[in-house]
Formats: sequence, structure tokens, C-alpha cells
Amino acid sequence: MPGNIVIFRPGAIGDTLLDTPLIRALKTKFPDSKIVYFSRKPAIEILKYNRRVIPAEFSFKDVISIRKKFHPEIFMDLKGNLASALASKLSGAKFIFAIDKKRKIRHYNVPIYPPFGKIHYTVYHRLEFGRPLGIDPMNVPIETEFPIPVPFVERMKEKLQDAGDFFIVSHIRLDLPHRSWGAGKYCTFFNLVEKRLKLPVLLINDSPGTLSQIFECARWVKPAPPTPTLHDLGALMKLAGVFFGSDSGPKHIAVSQGTPTFALFFTELPEAWTPPYPHHSYAYKGLPCQPCWKKKCPLGTFDCIHSLTAEEVFEKFEKFLSELDGN
Repeated sequence: MPGNIVIFRPGAIGDTLLDTPLIRALKTKFPDSKIVYFSRKPAIEILKYNRRVIPAEFSFKDVISIRKKFHPEIFMDLKGNLASALASKLSGAKFIFAIDKKRKIRHYNVPIYPPFGKIHYTVYHRLEFGRPLGIDPMNVPIETEFPIPVPFVERMKEKLQDAGDFFIVSHIRLDLPHRSWGAGKYCTFFNLVEKRLKLPVLLINDSPGTLSQIFECARWVKPAPPTPTLHDLGALMKLAGVFFGSDSGPKHIAVSQGTPTFALFFTELPEAWTPPYPHHSYAYKGLPCQPCWKKKCPLGTFDCIHSLTAEEVFEKFEKFLSELDGN
């Protein structure tokens, strides 16, 4: 039975959610071990009501005090940068788990080898950190966890009284070149949804300056209720009929609530970020240059974005919904 375990990944909302199957697997196998997870705001909020783990907000002051405060026997470096290397060294942990293919960091003494080329879904890669402890990544649940207390859900229900029984929640990015499909295509898509599916769309309005053009060209699209906390956002996703939009934190929150998702992918491999279940799908052009995993197009064209039409995305989305209805 190992002692305390520190998991270190100061990262984004999606990363924290995608690490929750590892947290669950560790706590299930070692119920008496304390599991501490270091992350940043707002991602750390994901773990607020998760009883399996002690959430710790990342700061350099806390990094220095890891040894004294938590006395870890195992330190899992899931971030893989200089800050995490320093934190692992200062932690005093006997065993330091890390992906370090070139063995550049001498104090990493438990190397992890995720099967990147064989299995695509990232949750399996993260679960590899449990393999040295006797956890088989292929034999544990891969569902992500984000507990939403009932009061958040009840308050959200009141705000959604006019939304109907089945509605689409959408989150899109127009501010990132490698993820921006373009306002015009989104408008065409949303207008097709209105014309052919007659389904209401609630758009998460977390970037009013850029999203105002969507509300102008697809006037029936409505802003989603305000979600001041991630738990409010989780409640919204829990009540949604389906999520549509960018592969982003809100999409991963929808996944954690059991809500079907349909995401757009351009520079990254869809299978890496999409759970292997039929109620999660995507649109992806599949060009020879995809995926490049780059924020800046190596060819200078972003054909992976521009060649994906609103009409073909709608056809895939419509088929996805019909299959959901059939199941």
C-alpha cells in the first residue's frame, strides 16, 4: 500500500477532467492513500466536490511546501515542464512517475510509456501512470467525473424554463486561428439547424465581442444563461440535449455529465479527445496534412478549416442526432 500520492498538472479545464479516471482508479485501489491534485484556477474547481481527492491550487509557495504539507511517497508529473520537474524534486517523494522518453531528468525513477501510436484516446495514456502500481488501464472505467450539487441544477432549471425539452448548447472559438471555423460558417450551420431541425440553440457567450456577430446573422440563436462558476456550467451541460462546437473545456464538461457531444476538429486528431462511445462524435475533413498538432498551419493555408463546409457538418450532425434518437 503506497503512502500519499501527489498528481501535478497545473493545466486547463479539459486536462483536469481527463485526469479524473486516473484519480478514481488510484483511490479505488488504494482507499487509505491520500491523493493530492495540483492545478490552477479555474480548473481546480472541477475537483471541489470530488471526495476521492484533495485539490491544491498551484503556486510556487505551495510547491516548496509539498514535502512538509503532504509527505508524498509518489509524485506523478503529468505536466512535463521545468516547473513540474522542480516540484517533483522538492517533493521528497521516493518514487517520481513521468513521461521522460529521453531520460533527461535524472530524478525521474519510474518512467511511463503511454501507447500513443496504438491507442488514441488520451484517458488511456493518463491511466498508464497507474500501471506501475498494478492498475491495468484497459480494465478500469474511463468516464470522467465532475460532481454537480443539486442546488446548481435546480437553479439552472429555473433559468431554462423556456428552452424546451431538448436543446443544443454550443461553445465556439473565434479567437484562436487553429480552432476558428469562422462566423459565417457557424451562422450557416445554425440557420440549417433552425430550418431543418427546429431545435433551439443556446450559445455560451463567454466572448461577447467576437460572438455578437453570431447573434446578428443567426438571430434565433440565444445566449445561454450566465454560468459564473464551472458548476453552473456543468448544470447547464447536464440539462442540455446535446453539445455542439469546439473541442474545448465546455465540451469536456458536457462529456462528464453524460451529455452527447459533437465537436469540430481541425489540427488535432479527433480520436485523441473523443470518448470511444457512439453518443460522442465529430466533424473532421481528414486531409493528408491532418493532424499536424500545430497552432500555426505549416502550409500557411489552414485548408483543414476552410475546406470543411457548413453543409457537410450539418449532414453529419443530423445523422448523429438521428442515431441518438434511434438508440
